[in-house]
Amino acid sequence: MKQLETALLGCENEDDSFNFLIDTLVPTIHRSDWFVDWQRIKANVAPHVRELALLNTVVGSENIERDLAALIADYPKVLRVMPLLLASREHSFDVMVDAKNLIVERFDFEGKSPTKDDVASCIRFLRDSGLLGILSDRRIKSIADYYFGIEVGLDSNARKNRSGELMESLVENFVVETAGELQAEYMAQATAAKVKSAWDFNLMMDKSERRVDFAIFKDDHLFLVETNFYGGGGSKLKSTATEYCEMFERYSAQHNVDFLWITDGFGWKGTQPPLREYCRKADYLLNLTTVRTKRLLTNILGELLAL
Repeated sequence: MKQLETALLGCENEDDSFNFLIDTLVPTIHRSDWFVDWQRIKANVAPHVRELALLNTVVGSENIERDLAALIADYPKVLRVMPLLLASREHSFDVMVDAKNLIVERFDFEGKSPTKDDVASCIRFLRDSGLLGILSDRRIKSIADYYFGIEVGLDSNARKNRSGELMESLVENFVVETAGELQAEYMAQATAAKVKSAWDFNLMMDKSERRVDFAIFKDDHLFLVETNFYGGGGSKLKSTATEYCEMFERYSAQHNVDFLWITDGFGWKGTQPPLREYCRKADYLLNLTTVRTKRLLTNILGELLAL
């Protein structure tokens, strides 16, 4: 960590600067609307409303296999929503039907002109999965409501992506502010090709498809900004710190290129050594607090441009 950052933080040495960063990590960046993306769920449910309503006609049937087979014969597209009721977005998949003899059978729920054998096979799978039993004993009153609940559950898998997008959104606010104050230009999701096209600057990357979260450009000087957030610990944090050390070395070796990493989250509190190693090797490490209250992004870039 360069003395410039230490001085801007008002600390006496690098250790104090690092401790300040750790002490000012925030526990979360999740807002109340992070938990469920309702618009996405409604969009996923909408295409299947008709088939779900048709399936509701067999709920509570005393002979659900017979009635479901008849329904599929009249409306084959009903088959396509059956895997969704098992929280699977795949329409065809392999299932081991005999573990002793390692027999695997493929089930197809595409709903494209199924034969009687196809229908019988799918219904057998649905029976063995337990879904038909749940439908026949009326534990589910509304197929549409049940599927809506499934989508809520599946949406929880997207929370990790939303965390990354939220961190980028937060940081972009500061990047826009910094670019405006320095009368610089910026771009999100920068690639070597985009940088060359916009600013005629030759940026060397290890992969042609490599994207950097943000790039800020002024006076033939390029600042690259990467950002992420870790609310929990784990081995991922160590590998991330190692990867960002390599990024710093690669970018800083190029003329008029500086690399800044903005990271946050309590995950780093329990995984400090790799982050400390990054500070030892790299020039700058920022968190949301130092960017917001210390205006570190703006001040560092302003100082570097003045050199």
